[in-house]
Amino acid sequence: MIFVRCDVSETIGWGHLKRCLTLSKSIKKNISVTFLMSGFNAKADNMIRDSGCSVLKLPSDLSYQEEIKYYPNYCKNIIIDLGHRANVKDSDSFSRYLTDLKDLSYKIIVIDGLGDESYRANNAPKIDAYIQPYWGVPLDPEPNSDSWFYGKDSVLVDRVYFDSYRKRKSNIINNLLITFGGSDPQEITLTVLEALKKMEGAVNVRCIVGPSFSHSLVEEIKRFKINQMIDIRYSPENLSEHYEWADLGICGSGGSRYEAAVAGLPILF
Repeated sequence: MIFVRCDVSETIGWGHLKRCLTLSKSIKKNISVTFLMSGFNAKADNMIRDSGCSVLKLPSDLSYQEEIKYYPNYCKNIIIDLGHRANVKDSDSFSRYLTDLKDLSYKIIVIDGLGDESYRANNAPKIDAYIQPYWGVPLDPEPNSDSWFYGKDSVLVDRVYFDSYRKRKSNIINNLLITFGGSDPQEITLTVLEALKKMEGAVNVRCIVGPSFSHSLVEEIKRFKINQMIDIRYSPENLSEHYEWADLGICGSGGSRYEAAVAGLPILF
């Protein structure tokens, strides 16, 4: 068995969960996978269980160190995907969490972010494997790990996006897709929609509203009308059919850009 520790919320992108589910699809062919989640999110819970993995709900409002005592002691293997801004800002606390796990003889794999969302700390313990599933990962300094996986060969993208590949004609844009992840805490969707109001010519616009978009953000999106041809889609299971529909995508800097790339969709991000 192996544990997967990640979270979703209005401030934490759903890309963390999506790439953990992609990795779990391969892992569970050999061993069972249990997700450890702080708090409860119905959509996340359903996605995990539908993938064939189980979920263990941890008490909310605990520090990572405090929650360790709730981890079942029958498993000492864990994948941690908690590389978001809160942990990067408090890297010392996150390092203590990893150290406590090492002291309890856990085998640890960390899936990390990139740039400002990358966790690196001088006091970090040596971990078993370190994954940065991005292009453009800086090679210096190297993480304190026995194994380091990074770059294009380590990008975590579900097979469904490879299967939906379509070659486009670069000079024709009839359908435009806007997607900024599961939460869009910076509300970039609104900025893009505002800019598109100035666009000349008719184009079909499809806007993806993620499962953790705030109510106020959703209401603002619903007020937009671009040539009366804006199509709002709420919390789709995956984006493969929307990538296939679009001629151009506008997305964030997370996993969506890699999904779009393997689907053959040109993007701006």
